[in-house]
Amino acid sequence: MAYILSETGVSSFAIDINRDLSDNKIFFIQFYDTMGGRTGEYKYGEILNFKFTVEYLTSSQGQQINKWWRDGTDIVFKTENNSSYTSRIHNDTQPVKMPTFPYYDELNAEIELMRSA
Repeated sequence: MAYILSETGVSSFAIDINRDLSDNKIFFIQFYDTMGGRTGEYKYGEILNFKFTVEYLTSSQGQQINKWWRDGTDIVFKTENNSSYTSRIHNDTQPVKMPTFPYYDELNAEIELMRSA
């Protein structure tokens, strides 16, 4: 399955994602009590979150992904059904750091993307 990561108008490349692609929504909800004793809720936002592992990246692709993460660059994540999501890499640590065994010239990445829905 080919997915595309790109920085708007600058650079893009296709990536192969393992079968561990997960997407979920994080909702922002505030609960309140009415004067009559009922509990209500107010939903005021949500964030769409993607997590996946990428293998066999070249060193230049790995450097580009780490640069996007370090700089907080808005990137476009295009899925196989041509849906596009403007996102940022939201990892706690550097996403690209491990070589793919036994191919030491190719890299692995664990990427977490977050976008406002």
